[in-house]
Amino acid sequence: MLVDGNVVGVTTSGAYGHAVAKSLAFAYVQPRFATPGTTVQIPLLGEPRTARVLAGPAYDPDNARPRM
Repeated sequence: MLVDGNVVGVTTSGAYGHAVAKSLAFAYVQPRFATPGTTVQIPLLGEPRTARVLAGPAYDPDNARPRM
């Protein structure tokens, strides 16, 4: 994970979260960059992808999205 071209963490895994309709990644990040809303870049297949630190878990607590 990068911020202004500097390594600030490492992504451990990622996948598409069908229940929340978002791409999600799990990562270890330096504490000063763990503030919710912080924007980071994650290299994916050689291309930088913008990601944002979430304030809480990404889930659908009301089960509002239909399941396939």
